Amino acid sequence: MCVEGLGIEFEQNSEKKSVLHDLSLQLDCGSILAIVGESGSGKSLTSLAVMGLLPPSARVTSGRMEWNVGVGTLSENNARKEADTVELLGMDAERRRLLRARSMSMVFQEPMTALNPTMKCGRQIMERVLVMKSIQSTHPEQGGSGSESFDVGRLLEEVELTETDRILNSYPHQLSGGQRQRLMLAMALVGNPRLMIADEPTTALDARVQASLLLLLNRLVRSRGLSMLLISHDLGLVDRMADDILVLRKGKTMEYGPAKEVLRLPRSHYTSALLASRLDPSKKGTALAVLTDDGILSTPQLSPKRPGLNGESPLMLEINRLTVRYPLPSPVFGARTYRIVLESIDLSIMKGRTLGLVGESGSGKSTLSRVLVGLIPQWDGEIRLNGQPYHPIRAQHLHRARQVQMIFQDPYSSLNPSQKIGEILSEVVQVHRLRPPNAIKGRVGELLQSVGIDEEFVHRYPTQLSGGQRQRVVIARALAAEPRLLVCDESVSSLDVSVQAQVLNLLKSLQDTLNLTYLFISHDLSVVYHMSDEIAVLHQGRIVEMKKATDLYANPEHPYTRLLLESTNKQVNKSA
Repeated sequence: MCVEGLGIEFEQNSEKKSVLHDLSLQLDCGSILAIVGESGSGKSLTSLAVMGLLPPSARVTSGRMEWNVGVGTLSENNARKEADTVELLGMDAERRRLLRARSMSMVFQEPMTALNPTMKCGRQIMERVLVMKSIQSTHPEQGGSGSESFDVGRLLEEVELTETDRILNSYPHQLSGGQRQRLMLAMALVGNPRLMIADEPTTALDARVQASLLLLLNRLVRSRGLSMLLISHDLGLVDRMADDILVLRKGKTMEYGPAKEVLRLPRSHYTSALLASRLDPSKKGTALAVLTDDGILSTPQLSPKRPGLNGESPLMLEINRLTVRYPLPSPVFGARTYRIVLESIDLSIMKGRTLGLVGESGSGKSTLSRVLVGLIPQWDGEIRLNGQPYHPIRAQHLHRARQVQMIFQDPYSSLNPSQKIGEILSEVVQVHRLRPPNAIKGRVGELLQSVGIDEEFVHRYPTQLSGGQRQRVVIARALAAEPRLLVCDESVSSLDVSVQAQVLNLLKSLQDTLNLTYLFISHDLSVVYHMSDEIAVLHQGRIVEMKKATDLYANPEHPYTRLLLESTNKQVNKSA
């Protein structure tokens, strides 16, 4: 596929805004092209243009997009077919739909939202098989795919899924994140597509699952002769995967070339700034450099700490022998059986400090966070908050919300899209009666100012904000209840490196000025190390190691901790 001089603009309320300028790229068979850049740079818009799925308000203003119809298709004697190129932008809608269905596929960032929660996984993949078979039978000119490309068992084996009978008979929520993403890969491979677009395919996965999935993606590309368009903000991932890299900023190409050249000897100041904004252990305790609107690095000053935080502090949260279990399906007259998710957990966080909690998918991290905010009942154990017994599931909900608030991973789904920002924040203040009615507007302005957002944003909807701005609003909403403890559950994993640095700086600054206590949950050990005073490692529902962050990095004792550190250090060293 070859794209030359592509330009795209949006038209809203008779106003035109150019969002993609003179984009050119070439993607060969069996190669991986990575597109990197900040939120709003045009990464996802480029993938939608390639797929022919631009929204109605978008219009292509210039450029060509050529698709080589035959190259990459295997004939009966396994020889490559050569054929003429076709112009995708000038193709009628029906032909474009058939070409997209037959030759292109897409793997999304979050498989939980991409899969139908009401259908078993086997039915979902068979639905894809039946659609592809129907296209092949009704449009034989599109070419044969081979019976092996419709063999569900073979596809699941190819993406390294075991327990296939259980997986096919399970709903998406009954699978782990890695299993769901592998299932999405299997569905994307149905019909033997020639182009796969992977949009942040490993962002929500822990280091071990991410590493295995990257190896799988690389093997599939090389063995099948696939072309892959990889969209990511993770420069370490791009370094390990890509043959070529395209760096975008505000719809313009900053740099394009072989991956090794771009990452080792960047010619663009913007690319150098992106590389310099990555986390590494040497940056602990300092403010992270962020990218300004001009595309240069700037290191802000963190707010000074409140007096008295350097000495010994009282315990804010104390958890003793916490055990959580889930009931398993059982016969009508059979004994009830349970699965232990958390077993005899002991944790403590001092007031004004941060405890980092790391572990792979399914280790119980999110279960613990849900217990603390009263969404899941505990089976055994004791929780004390600020020295007092704390029973989240039995506590009156307004009192509980004043004690503990959560900052979620995805600001897109955790904000009400039908409410303006001012309404979202004022609702919290009003419900908890924290200010008189005539002072609520002023409090909303204070909250926005505390997270670095202009007061004029009160009249905007969440969809009118960038990812980083939305996450700041989520933080402001949590602060509106004036809680004692903030639970940050993967709160920066979906953000690009620059926005991630801004949010981490903000959380550090708020902690120092407001004396907040954080339980910081993440699968990214480098982020947890930067933020935390202590780190607890959760593995298969148990705390296997807990010590000061610097001590854990310098001297990990448990084999699982060492494995996590090795995975993190490999990423840092590979992209250094």
